[in-house]
Amino acid sequence: TTDHADIFAAVDDLSVQTKSAMGFSGGHINNSSDLPITEQLTNSMPAFLAYVKSLHEEKFKDNFTTTENELKKAIELDDSFAVASAQYALLLMGQTRTAEGLSQLKMAKMHNYRLTDSNKFTLATIEALFSANPASAKSIVHQWIALYPDDVIAWSVKTMLHINFNERLLAIESIREVIKLEPFGTHRHLTIGEIYTSLGDIESALSEYEIFTRDNPANAKGHLLVGDSNRTLGHLQIAMKEYQQAKLLLTNDLTADRKLANLILRQGNFKQAEIEMTNYLNASGIPEEKYAAWTELANYYWLRGQIKESLRAFRESFEALKIFSPENNYLLIRVQESWRFAASGSPEEGQQMINDAQLVLNISKNPLYGLNLSISQALFNAHVGKTNEALKLIDEVAEAVSKYVGSGSDDTIAMLKGIALFKKEHYAESASNLEQYLVKNPIDQIDLMALMGESLIRSGKFKSARKVYETILREFPSHPLANFGMARVENNLEKPATALPYLEKALQGWELADSTYEPAIGAHKLY
Repeated sequence: TTDHADIFAAVDDLSVQTKSAMGFSGGHINNSSDLPITEQLTNSMPAFLAYVKSLHEEKFKDNFTTTENELKKAIELDDSFAVASAQYALLLMGQTRTAEGLSQLKMAKMHNYRLTDSNKFTLATIEALFSANPASAKSIVHQWIALYPDDVIAWSVKTMLHINFNERLLAIESIREVIKLEPFGTHRHLTIGEIYTSLGDIESALSEYEIFTRDNPANAKGHLLVGDSNRTLGHLQIAMKEYQQAKLLLTNDLTADRKLANLILRQGNFKQAEIEMTNYLNASGIPEEKYAAWTELANYYWLRGQIKESLRAFRESFEALKIFSPENNYLLIRVQESWRFAASGSPEEGQQMINDAQLVLNISKNPLYGLNLSISQALFNAHVGKTNEALKLIDEVAEAVSKYVGSGSDDTIAMLKGIALFKKEHYAESASNLEQYLVKNPIDQIDLMALMGESLIRSGKFKSARKVYETILREFPSHPLANFGMARVENNLEKPATALPYLEKALQGWELADSTYEPAIGAHKLY
């Protein structure tokens, strides 16, 4: 463009020159003049630069933390910056941060005179979702894409809708349309890979992760995901190499260290795994890392039947979480573990966690918070023997959630029922419900797979149980519950010699288990 005093004037001039060069006829809709960019976006240069940086960080670097921070800065500098508010509302919607999203939605609507048609469609879609009207949201996006088939934001929102409604293959199709329009956004291959992973198609997921890693060899996330895929496929040595490569690329992040320690655990070196976990806990200098480290240790002790140590570690993780997490998030995350206290002889403490969350979250009157609390209460009730109350709560949750996502949560409801029915000793029904969930959520669900295996054993379906345990042991060879399950399966099929090595592995894992830990007691008896 010709010389201009500022970038806003340059953008306006560029718009005029582009329309002239394209030669639109006088009656063409695009022949009309655009609004000045300061009227569409902002007249604050610092706000404009923050907004541009947020787009750059999202589209080129997959850095959503910086994206959010820059959007917040843009809005703080100009609270009439409706496009930034709309973009932020969309980001928050994708993270199910409803209360914050509604606040940004309200701000954007106050200044909607600045919004383009695309931005207005974004607001209308988000508002429909926040109003629990999914059919309307889908209709709006369909109309949006019909009018603007090359609008990347439209396809991105369509992707988000498909993910929310558990239409995962359709989500992949939408993302591929985005990639056609913006081929530089290679991070979208990670999203496709993550969807394939959630479907249990690990080979397809691995292919997508490798595309990203080839184009971004210095990005640790790609190496971590390639490692995760190989770990799930049972290629533990390849996974270790990928995690080691990620560790070289990460400086103040111990994610790769945690994954390497987890591999050591899976291979059966329990003492070394605990040493590694304790080492990176001590090396953690920030609360987020402390929280992750304590959570990892808590799950480690739970796996090994050291329940008292596990609960202690969970309490430590909550203290770390409280330091950096907003109160609502802290309470929602903490309350998800309340069932463990119910299952471990500390029901008063677990119920108090639910009551604490109820007291604070009820003030917000956010229906999604209430649903999360009902789920936690249902799991808690199941573990203290109130199974009928648990099942009633789960049915109420199912009815309420259907208003937001239709049938998209049916698998999660089946999982909750599977746990409650197991506690009610309806083992065949429990296994059926857990299978419904695991078919749609086959990855990183080892605890639920072990529970399903237990249900099948108690239902007398030993060969079906064996398949479940074989799947677990492929990616987690040292898993004590899975090894104990396999031992019982082989013993019931009159193969005690085959059962013995599995039993010995289980007892090795439970070497330091609490004296009251029932699976370890059962393993010793069987041995």
